[in-house]
Amino acid sequence: MTPDGKWKAWDIGPCNQALNHLAMKAGQPYDAEGKMAASGVIITPVVEALLSMFPYNGGQPRGLSNAEVQSSWIKYLNESDESPINLLASVTEAIALLIHEHLQVFQGVAIKILVTGGGTHNTHLINRLNSLSAAEHFIFHLPSSVIINYKECLLMAWLGYLTAHGRSYGIDEVSGASRDTIGGALYKATR
Repeated sequence: MTPDGKWKAWDIGPCNQALNHLAMKAGQPYDAEGKMAASGVIITPVVEALLSMFPYNGGQPRGLSNAEVQSSWIKYLNESDESPINLLASVTEAIALLIHEHLQVFQGVAIKILVTGGGTHNTHLINRLNSLSAAEHFIFHLPSSVIINYKECLLMAWLGYLTAHGRSYGIDEVSGASRDTIGGALYKATR
């Protein structure tokens, strides 16, 4: 929620899909703790190209599909002659810069940011976020591993609960819809 009391949410840009793609090119399923990225060299033109593909949209509702990530960052990275390690360093930097740029809507306000999902295991990315935000009052909070690892299960259960009780969760201010909605349906099994 912004300082003026409005709900805001939008997809910022790619993250784990691009990182895992590059880690696989380097022979690993993922970049454990971001160690490969931390050992690479950031290539400024690569970072700038990646940033230009997902410019800040003023906090307007925006979704990001896997197909869009494939046709933008992944396509660009596949066409690069740079090493996967240096690309990991550059992609990690681009992700941190994108997140930092999008958080500027909260500039001057002390906020606590709940970090969940696979990216929380990327120590290098979290360190870059903390470093970029050192001058601001942004606190990146990593919850327990149960929340980190099972966030999507918990969210699906919460959405099911809201649907079962007829409560909206498609907030118009966030989704861009004309009104709040319930985006799911319940189907009971036949006996």
